[in-house]
Amino acid sequence: MLEMVALFEGLDPDSIKTIETMVTVRTMSKRAVILTQGEESSSLYLVLEGRLKAYLSDAEGREVTLGYIEQGEAFGELSLLDGKPRSASVMALTHTRCAVLSRASFLDILNANPCIALHLLELMARRVRNSTASIADFALLDVYGRIARILMDSSREDGQGRRITDPLTHQEIASRVGSSREMVTRILNDLRRGGYISIDHKCITLNRNLPARW
Repeated sequence: MLEMVALFEGLDPDSIKTIETMVTVRTMSKRAVILTQGEESSSLYLVLEGRLKAYLSDAEGREVTLGYIEQGEAFGELSLLDGKPRSASVMALTHTRCAVLSRASFLDILNANPCIALHLLELMARRVRNSTASIADFALLDVYGRIARILMDSSREDGQGRRITDPLTHQEIASRVGSSREMVTRILNDLRRGGYISIDHKCITLNRNLPARW
């Protein structure tokens, strides 16, 4: 069950089995909020199945997406380590299963397997790098530039010289770039009319290089 979790990479099968006896498996439906910003909890979540997003929101319902969490990844590590309230909220984007480890259990595992500390540091370093890149985008790029970056970063080559994203709604893009859904729709419609992109079932195909400016 836990062999696909990157945090436990390199552990022998017996150690994995021991850890599996310490977790509680939870199943979450699509759009279920697993963690809430500011709440007091300190468990570590290991994604066995599904896709989630980490985000911040305010009292008026405005939301900024911090990033996505995929199968095999972990989240909740900050509160696990410092015992302080959650720094962000996490929502399931699909049907999701997570293995949940209490802080006490994880510290026991860490004492028995010090190599896990290195993987945890790598996870946190990756999150810091991603946050730094996002801050740079917000500071240095306009809304169009941020949308173009999202499309490039979220897409993969299809073998025919094009790039295709996974399904993305206009609201998802707006939450990631800190803009309104209406502005995102205007920009995407202009790109589609110009032949730069096409959209099918919310998947965006980049037919050619996007223009430098909008």
